[in-house]
Amino acid sequence: MGTHILATFPPSTSPSPNQPSSAPPSFAALWVDRARAPETECWLFSTYELPHAHHDEAEAKPQLLSLLNAISHLPPPTPGRPDDQFAILGTVNECLLPLLAGSELQHLVPKKVLTNSIEKARDAYVLPSERERERERDGMGVLGGLSVPYMKWVIAPPSPCPSTSKVNEGRREMEEEEMVLPLGYTYDKVRAERGECRLPILRSDIPRTEKTLSQLGSVGIRYTAPSANTTSNPSAQIDTAENERKDEDGELIAWAFLGVDGSLTSLHVEPGHRGKGLAKAASKRLFKQLADDPVAVGFRPVKGSEGGPKDEAWAHSDVTVDNLGSTGVAKGLGGREGWLVRWVSVDLGRVKSVIGGMNKGEA
Repeated sequence: MGTHILATFPPSTSPSPNQPSSAPPSFAALWVDRARAPETECWLFSTYELPHAHHDEAEAKPQLLSLLNAISHLPPPTPGRPDDQFAILGTVNECLLPLLAGSELQHLVPKKVLTNSIEKARDAYVLPSERERERERDGMGVLGGLSVPYMKWVIAPPSPCPSTSKVNEGRREMEEEEMVLPLGYTYDKVRAERGECRLPILRSDIPRTEKTLSQLGSVGIRYTAPSANTTSNPSAQIDTAENERKDEDGELIAWAFLGVDGSLTSLHVEPGHRGKGLAKAASKRLFKQLADDPVAVGFRPVKGSEGGPKDEAWAHSDVTVDNLGSTGVAKGLGGREGWLVRWVSVDLGRVKSVIGGMNKGEA
């Protein structure tokens, strides 16, 4: 078991440094690691998602199904368990849902959190009558669950190194000022060696493991009640290194992680410390680390072409459409709305059935 990258075109068409890409105009690709269950196991892309793509449903759907069928032939996370017939796909573009769910899309009940548990998957549908099911059987899909909608916010990298330009200098000073924390708060990281990854897991309904979080780039904010001397001296609240402290004292009260897919994830501020701009501060700090040293936070920047743009470490954040707080943070970071996405649970057993039905139809 391990990481696999699957595509509907052969490896020989992959781009090389000295040869332009010869990939077909329409294709689908998928990154999968089944060992990540119960976390997100797969990320899927199809050229069907692209604006003005010359890619119709009759071509796109078989491509998607062929990749999902390939997943069913990979070693399952826990051999012998019925739950292994379900795979969790993350941030699936909404335009792909009709291809995956068919006419059953109208019967799926969106869930706040998805699971690959077969018992909970049975609750994902509002089942129509048996006659309706028979009538719609030709349009049956392969989804076993569907999340609520998320907006993908696309966030540009922070401004570059100091510039002699007054405009850039002014913007840089403003960004640095926004990163200064209130009195008593200090930047740090979430320290896995102290067991601190357990707290973000407890504060979220989304399945996470300590192993995954310990490998992700993170920014934490700690709080220590200011002493009387510090309170009487306002200038003491700004350290020479942007209010950083070298010791590990203080209660972890806020955090942000850079997800496996390069997204801002698990952003959280404890009650009692909200309304102070800490979520935005942690996010900006994380993106600054991303711009300064992407590899240090487990992220590979997009390589600029020769003579073209420099390497850029763009980021994104997936925010539920009704989460006004996180939406405000994304806007405050200069993010722009991208497109709607969902997490979906795919029933790999049904994938085989649907493909079998399609092959019979062709015969």
